[in-house]
Amino acid sequence: MSCFSEIQFSWCEYSQTDPNAAPNCPEYVFSIAGFQRKLDSHYNSGGRPPLLEAFFLMRLHQDYKQGLVDADCPNPLILALLLVSEVQLQAPPWYDLDRAFALLRNPGDDVMYDFAQAISEEGRSLHDVGLRLAKEASPFQQHLMASAPAAWPLRKALKRVQAAQDRLSDAVPAVLAQATLGGAPSACATALSGVTGTSLPSAGSFNTACWDGPAASSARLDFVVAHCREPLDWLHTKLTKMPPGSRLFLYEKCGAWTDPASFAAGPFQAVRVIARPDIGAARGDECSAYLTHILANYQQLADFMIFLQSDPMDHLHMDFMDLVLRSIAAGTYDVGFLPLNGPRHVRTLTPCLQAVHEEIFGENLTALVGPYCCAQFAVSRETVQQRSLDFFSRMLSLVDGSRDVDLCGVEGTKRSTQCYGFEFLWHVVFGEEVDPPSREDDMRLPVSLRLKHGKEHSRLNWIGMPLARDIPLKLVPDHEHGNPMFAEEKGDHLHHMDLITKHLDCEVADGVSPWTELRQLTQEHLNLAGVKVPSSLLLVVRRLLRIWTPLALLRARQELSAPLTGRAPAPETSCIYGVMTANFWHCFDISSEASSLRVERCLKRITRGPLVNMDTRENWGPLEFSQSSRWPLHLLDVRLVQDQWTACSESGLSASSCPAVGLPKLRLLHGLASEGISMPTPPSKLVLQHLDLSARDLTTPLHAVKTRFGTKTFRMVVIGSHMGSNMEPLSMVEACFAQAGVPLASTVLGTTYPFPEIMCESFGHCEENRHIDAAVRLLVQQMYRPSWEPQHLLNLLHAGLRDPSFGDPDLFLCAQPMALCSFLRSLTSQPMLLYQAFPLVGATPEAFRHLLLVQLREVQVANARRSRLVAYSEFLARQVQRQTGQRPLCLRPHSLYARTSTYDPDTRNPRVLLGRMAGWARDGAGAMVHLMEAFAQDMLRPDTSLRLVFLGLSREASETVAGIARPFSYHELRRFRAAVYFPWDMGMLLFSELYAIGVPTFLPDKAWVVSIIKRMLEYTDFGWWQAREEGSSVALPSDSNVTLDWPWFGENSTMAHLLSLYGLTDFARWPYVTTFPSLARLMASLRTADFDATSRLMLRWNEASLPLSLNILGRTLTAMLDNTSDPPDVDESSCV
Repeated sequence: MSCFSEIQFSWCEYSQTDPNAAPNCPEYVFSIAGFQRKLDSHYNSGGRPPLLEAFFLMRLHQDYKQGLVDADCPNPLILALLLVSEVQLQAPPWYDLDRAFALLRNPGDDVMYDFAQAISEEGRSLHDVGLRLAKEASPFQQHLMASAPAAWPLRKALKRVQAAQDRLSDAVPAVLAQATLGGAPSACATALSGVTGTSLPSAGSFNTACWDGPAASSARLDFVVAHCREPLDWLHTKLTKMPPGSRLFLYEKCGAWTDPASFAAGPFQAVRVIARPDIGAARGDECSAYLTHILANYQQLADFMIFLQSDPMDHLHMDFMDLVLRSIAAGTYDVGFLPLNGPRHVRTLTPCLQAVHEEIFGENLTALVGPYCCAQFAVSRETVQQRSLDFFSRMLSLVDGSRDVDLCGVEGTKRSTQCYGFEFLWHVVFGEEVDPPSREDDMRLPVSLRLKHGKEHSRLNWIGMPLARDIPLKLVPDHEHGNPMFAEEKGDHLHHMDLITKHLDCEVADGVSPWTELRQLTQEHLNLAGVKVPSSLLLVVRRLLRIWTPLALLRARQELSAPLTGRAPAPETSCIYGVMTANFWHCFDISSEASSLRVERCLKRITRGPLVNMDTRENWGPLEFSQSSRWPLHLLDVRLVQDQWTACSESGLSASSCPAVGLPKLRLLHGLASEGISMPTPPSKLVLQHLDLSARDLTTPLHAVKTRFGTKTFRMVVIGSHMGSNMEPLSMVEACFAQAGVPLASTVLGTTYPFPEIMCESFGHCEENRHIDAAVRLLVQQMYRPSWEPQHLLNLLHAGLRDPSFGDPDLFLCAQPMALCSFLRSLTSQPMLLYQAFPLVGATPEAFRHLLLVQLREVQVANARRSRLVAYSEFLARQVQRQTGQRPLCLRPHSLYARTSTYDPDTRNPRVLLGRMAGWARDGAGAMVHLMEAFAQDMLRPDTSLRLVFLGLSREASETVAGIARPFSYHELRRFRAAVYFPWDMGMLLFSELYAIGVPTFLPDKAWVVSIIKRMLEYTDFGWWQAREEGSSVALPSDSNVTLDWPWFGENSTMAHLLSLYGLTDFARWPYVTTFPSLARLMASLRTADFDATSRLMLRWNEASLPLSLNILGRTLTAMLDNTSDPPDVDESSCV
């Protein structure tokens, strides 16, 4: 007989406090095959230890354990016992530790032996049981455990247990030497030595109070807690056990005072309370407390220190810290630095972090950073003392208010942004790599600490989440940055917009809503994952759906369309979000044996059904307008859940086997936890200063060209279809030549759209070449369904180059389409810049696309002095790299051609430009205008006189809304107070033009944008062309080790993929761009924004970042024209 792959276990847990309560009867499916593979990975390759599974098996009811043995399947139980034995020897349970230390009160003749036996009792017992089961196993199962290769790694597990036993035995003498036993504590009034020492700023004199127990000088472990009025009862209720001789240092940050004697009954040997107020307006938070402790006690630090905030359970599980305390008490702990919190930061690299890193370490940070969050950790004395006193003193000066500096360029901060930066860098301060491994993956750690939370042993944590990973459900709150761009307002208008809720939130005239119960139950059960929906919720859902049938969905949508477009008043019976929520829960009203496909299809009936179907004649779809609903479930949530069930369906899983997670965790995994007006972290003043200094140190690359050619006037021909795509690289090249004092004459041909007349009227480029212009028009006319013949295009271009008026240019700049540039490259021997602001294979017949990519690959690798491909965004650069196998240069757009006009708003008649909305809403933009007009009237009046001016709208102006139908000049653009921009492709030059002029810009946040993307992919064939699979997803074969994500999306793409690709755009990356999750929050931010401060910072960032782009481009041009200088490396970029 042998082991089955999966075994089901179930039992009932009865309430210990309420005998009448119904029992909780969870069911678990345990995968023996999965456990076996995890064991093999752990013992043979250092993979994650399967501790959750091991504890699960070890703590099964004895009948279940015996059942495994009787079924001739003892192997998983044996390995589970040995793995848990290793944990218990590294971190003995407190009952073993207490029994061992109790022996010291009446020591016997061989106290060391007795102590070692007592402290290892549990670990040795588990080892003995496992070994006995192995000896009693059938010959077949013994063969599987002892053969080579072993199906069950018994020998390696036994070796690990023996090593843990030896380590524990070796630690006993040192533990005995340091052990201190109780006695009555006594008050003391001694200040901490070193508090007023020279290592602290002169302002750092602090009052202290303390009490000491006997032998309190024993300093095995110190707790360092930064306190700001939070409750401290957890120090009594949660820290009931700790190593003997442990001390508590409580740093009072906010003027309150805690009596140290209040801890006299606790487990601490000594308590010190130190007043550590911040100097000035900026808060140092935990940073100044932690650093003060290190500096004041540098020469007398404890062996280990645990640094905590005074609300630690918001971020860590006490069970995990308990493992650390048990290890320290047993003497087995030997970890230099250990993060204690559960959640990790999403990996990032911001100018703010770079500035803080450079100030601390004196070098630039270039790697992504994603450590455990929120600055709670354990660190050893040896690790701390690897850094000097001066090092920590310099860190302290950044957060204690003694220096008037804010490296992140934020005025009026309430919290030190440097301290927030420290949160990402404490691990680097203490010697860890910049992007450390997860604890589970860190092979340096003992197995007892290779846990996410440390509570895997508790059966209480299995119920409802069998064998699933868990994180604290309380999300990390947003940190205050004192953002000067806006002041977020609290109140009804921001969160409960009546204008929307009476259409969508099921409000009725008498204030009594039949949907209240559903809304409340949904809020209570939002954490649910899978098909185990409470019967109380399903009863409400069934009752409502008897009324709101599928036909009623269409009626509800039609009822909403009329008020949105102003054609009729709102009915009092509409409840769009309630209907959607009821249908969502209905998808899980199935048996556990049903297939995942059934759930997936049900969810698709919501996201693709009549409730949200796009109807461009009236509106985009009501749920896209309703971002301010009070309902806890939104359409994006339904899409995220649908993606989970699609994956399960494709894997053929049953509904009960689908490893779905609840919505709060799902949002967190996708970076969508917080909702509000927000901006990316702005660049710091230090970064801007560094860019300025770097620019001064750089020699102008084209000086070599001037030296060689003297006063020669170079001639450049620019060819391309799009005005902005022509002007962007042209203005950059002109700036490079002007910077070096080298004359340049430029000719621009082929400009076809969007407003070709502006090229002549505004910029003076009025040249024509009928053959080249005809070639460009041919490609533009067939942009979406190309069918042109190569010979015809070649003939037009060849004739254009031979035109007598064309002359003999020194340099070509070809801007798009890339097929045009590819053919031009083959017809001339002159140097050529190929500028990509357009899909590589756009406007190219399918039959020729791979040939085009082959040639463009050769263009990149053959001769960088003859041809160079330049992309204008990180997204396009990665797309080119995936298509051709070669990364192009990447230069962010600066729109220098628009910078002749600088932000000079009309403050007497302030207007806000709204652009590109019709690009995604099409005819439905009319409903959007009507809705925004209502919001503006409700929220912008009477506090402001702002008027919303919609680009492309032709209608009579109202008090809050007007339109502008004709093309505008950049001189006119500077007069707008702000701009609201709705993207409909992965890069749009109007965005960079607004930024270059300094017009404060507001964008929908990423959750709203990806919802728009998904809808357009599902219902339209326009928009987001640069990333649409059907338009440009062609790539050359790549090496098997290529790890780049697929840089296209389609209607079946997951929301995670859409979020990932959108994160590569300038919309998501550029600083000082305000984002909003709803129209209500947009109005709130417009009402409170400091437009002038935002504009100054935008212009400052442009000014500081321009030299890098010019330097890269200048060296590229010099290599082409001088033909002796080295070109830039392919990975040089100003896009990131």
